[in-house]
Amino acid sequence: MRIAILGSGGVASVLAWALREHEVTVIARRPFRRFRLIGSGIAGGSVSFPVSVRDWEDPTDAAWDSVWVAVKAPALPAVARWLDRNASVAPVLLWMNGMGQEHYLETARHGPLWPVVVTMAVSGLRHGPTTRAFHLHTLGVSYLPQAAYSALAPLYDALQHSLAWRWEWLDDEALRRRRWVKLVQNSIINPLTALAGIPNGRLPRHPLFAFAPPLAAEARAVAEREGVALSPNLVDEVAHLAQATAGNRSSMLQDVLGGRPTEIDAINGYIVYTGHQHGLQCPTHEALVQLFHRWPKTPPLP
Repeated sequence: MRIAILGSGGVASVLAWALREHEVTVIARRPFRRFRLIGSGIAGGSVSFPVSVRDWEDPTDAAWDSVWVAVKAPALPAVARWLDRNASVAPVLLWMNGMGQEHYLETARHGPLWPVVVTMAVSGLRHGPTTRAFHLHTLGVSYLPQAAYSALAPLYDALQHSLAWRWEWLDDEALRRRRWVKLVQNSIINPLTALAGIPNGRLPRHPLFAFAPPLAAEARAVAEREGVALSPNLVDEVAHLAQATAGNRSSMLQDVLGGRPTEIDAINGYIVYTGHQHGLQCPTHEALVQLFHRWPKTPPLP
């Protein structure tokens, strides 16, 4: 199968490794030749493998069987332009944090658009001149729409063989709830660990965790207006998740440390926007969005 992976970060590196038996092309901003992955889930603990890489602006004549989008939210404009040029009928899988990507991409040309809930933890290592390196901490479970099963079942078999990667296929309602649960978890852990400059495990004991209850309450109210019932124990569940991933640095903390734009708009900003659509105010989430917008290299999405 001919597969395009949009992005060259940690999730993209895992996808490229898992799909290596297929004809995979990575679409990236910077040229490189290899991915290197380390982690207990990798046979032998480490692997380095070559990849075919094309620039975002390079024309392609490939008839893609599927497109796997593994970028941060600030790259969505580039994704939309690439899809318009290259993927008029190919199904698109969104391996991304946050929500709202479907609305952003609805005018781009593509086939079915399938969001994926990703729970893997992967962090960047020191990159070489031609190699991008990452540490895979855990694969977690990925949740995909049942509508994608017929198209992806053969790939799923290969993924199970190479990485023992667990996928679950959910109906639209169950997947939507999974997305909201992860969104709320990210809306607390990501910005608070980024502000504190700490790994996940230290957050429940940090003074900034005092913001967790209002963040959870505001998000739960918005989710209810969207027809999604969330647990009344969200704060305890977030604390447990932070402790279960104690050594991990959140993706937002990694972005702040790397001087890159964050996904604050696709996470907390999505909750604020959706709340406004229902006449709800989310002042704690909005305060975090405004704060991150005033940090260097963290502009709002166009």
